[in-house]
Amino acid sequence: MKTFNYARLPAELSAPKILDTITKIHECKGSLDTIRKTSPDVLDPLIPSARIASVDSSAHIEGIYIDTHRVDDLLTGRSPSGHGKMAPARLAPKDQSEQELVGYAEVLDALTEGYAHIPPAPSTVLRVHQGLYAHTDLAGAGDYRKKDTQFTNIDGKVQQVAVSPITAFETPLALGAACDTLVNELETHSHHPLVLIPVFLVDLLCIHPFSAGNGRVGRLLTTLLLYREGIDIGRYASIEKTIEATAETYYATLNGCAVGWERNRNSYLPFVEYFLDTVLSSYLAVLDNLDVLREKELTKADRVRLMFDKNLGKLTKRDILVACPDISIATVEATLCELVRSGCLTKVGAGRNTGYVKGGG
Repeated sequence: MKTFNYARLPAELSAPKILDTITKIHECKGSLDTIRKTSPDVLDPLIPSARIASVDSSAHIEGIYIDTHRVDDLLTGRSPSGHGKMAPARLAPKDQSEQELVGYAEVLDALTEGYAHIPPAPSTVLRVHQGLYAHTDLAGAGDYRKKDTQFTNIDGKVQQVAVSPITAFETPLALGAACDTLVNELETHSHHPLVLIPVFLVDLLCIHPFSAGNGRVGRLLTTLLLYREGIDIGRYASIEKTIEATAETYYATLNGCAVGWERNRNSYLPFVEYFLDTVLSSYLAVLDNLDVLREKELTKADRVRLMFDKNLGKLTKRDILVACPDISIATVEATLCELVRSGCLTKVGAGRNTGYVKGGG
C-alpha cells in the first residue's frame, strides 16, 4: 500500500549532483536578487512576456495550439502586431481550448499575487482545478475524479485501464496525506524544498486526483510552491516553456518515477534531477538575456542578431519576443527576414514549428 513520508526520503536525493545543482540555483537567485535591487527597470519588462509564455507553453504541452496573436489578445487585450489599435480589455474565449487558456492565466495570476497566503493543502489543489475550468462547462471542475478506470488506445486497440493505483474513494485521503507530509517537512527543513517539491509533484500526478487537467494543475502548483520558498524565477522566465522544449524528457522522467510507486519501490531521482535542471535553466536564460537587454548602445536589430550569437540552436520568433519584450513583432520579423536574405540565418520548419538557425542553407 502506498504511504507518504517525506521525512524518510532515499539517500540518492542528497547525492552530490543534486546538491551541486541546488547550489547553482541559489547562486543564480542571488545574482537576480541583486539585479532586482539595483536595476528593477531591467527586469520589469520581462514579467508580461513570461506570463504569456507560461500560459501558452502549458497549453502546448497538452497538445493545444492557439494562434500567437490570438493568445496575446486573450491575455492582454492588445495585439502585438504594431497596428496601434487596442482590442477589448478582455476578449471572450470562443471554444474550450481558449476557455482553459484564460482559466490557466487567471489561476497563475492569483497564485503569483497571493502565494504567501495560499497553503499547499487539498483545498488549494481543488480550487486550482476549479479555476482552470472556470470558463468551461466541464462537469466536475474542482471535484475529485469519480472513476477508477478509463478507456485509452494502446497499440491501436481501445482498452480499459486503471487511472491510478489509488482508487477514487482513496483519492482524498491520499492527497491529504501527501500535502500533510509536505507541509510538515517544509516546516522542519529536514530536506531541501527544491527536493521536496518535485517529489510531491510525482505523488500528485500518480494519485491523479482529477478526470482531466492533472498536468496543468501540477504545473500551477509548481509555481505556488516555488514562490512560497522564495524561488520566483517564474515571474521573469517561463518554466512551462522550458518544459515544453524538453517535453519528451518531462514525460519520460515522470513515467519512470511511477514504476513501483504504489509499492513504495519507485525512484524519484529522475524527475528531481529534471526539475532542478529546469529551474536552473530558467535562471540562466534570464541572466544571459539580461546582458543583451542592458546593452543600451545596441539597436534593437543588433540585439536580435546577438541572440543568435549566444544561442547555437534554433530560435523561434516567440523566443525572441519573450527574451526582448520591448522589441515589436514588426522589428523582429524585419530583422529575421534581413538575416535570412543575407545568409546569416536559415529558416527551418513551417507553421508553428518555424524557427531560425545561424548560418546559410
